[in-house]
Amino acid sequence: MSHDENQGPRALQPETMRELDRRAIEDCGIPGLVLMENAGQGAYLVAKELARRHALERVLVVAGRGNNGGDGLVVARHAHNEGLPVSVILTAGPDAFPVDGDAAQNLEMARGTGVRLIDGRGLPPGKLLDEVGLENTLVVDALLGTGLRGPARPPSDRWIEEINRRAPTILALDLPSGLDAASGDAPGPVIRAAVTATFGALKLGLLIGRGPEHSGELRIVPISIPRSILLEALEREGRTR
Repeated sequence: MSHDENQGPRALQPETMRELDRRAIEDCGIPGLVLMENAGQGAYLVAKELARRHALERVLVVAGRGNNGGDGLVVARHAHNEGLPVSVILTAGPDAFPVDGDAAQNLEMARGTGVRLIDGRGLPPGKLLDEVGLENTLVVDALLGTGLRGPARPPSDRWIEEINRRAPTILALDLPSGLDAASGDAPGPVIRAAVTATFGALKLGLLIGRGPEHSGELRIVPISIPRSILLEALEREGRTR
């Protein structure tokens, strides 16, 4: 984790991180698909370490329909390619991703490489999780990303509640689903993660409000945001707080 010895960990507002993503794509020529691949591959390394630490033998990714779900699909593909038993519950179904988006491309790659994909629309979340089985399983929270404002809405709120109730160990991608990435507010149910693999840089909401109690251990996953613009943003936001 990046630290300033006098100021502690440095973090970004979520809209700043989105602007860095945009600059990486538009100004630096780094495709969004590459950023997502780097995020998911780095998160998979964290997942593998966490599974080993807790003697977990399987991985279950619970994926929403946005880019956070796409990151989870990358995690699942790398787990599958290394022979780790993995399944993905697509909470909004397999047709919910925007057809021209990076997440949809990763859905096709996961399907093409043989990852087990489960349509999550047919059963209540608790019943489906019981049917899939969570014994000896690391659950990867890939439901909601940094764009959430206000409480998680149905059915995501029910997925969060049931995952918290049933999962022995949870890895959150970027931030725990249901947490406000800017303020650390938790107006509704929020994932309680053992570890959060956050992409590019810490998000401010992980460090303030209720962020620390929900995020667990924080791990920063580099995603190829150019160092110069990342450091510039960290310094600028550090001066404004």
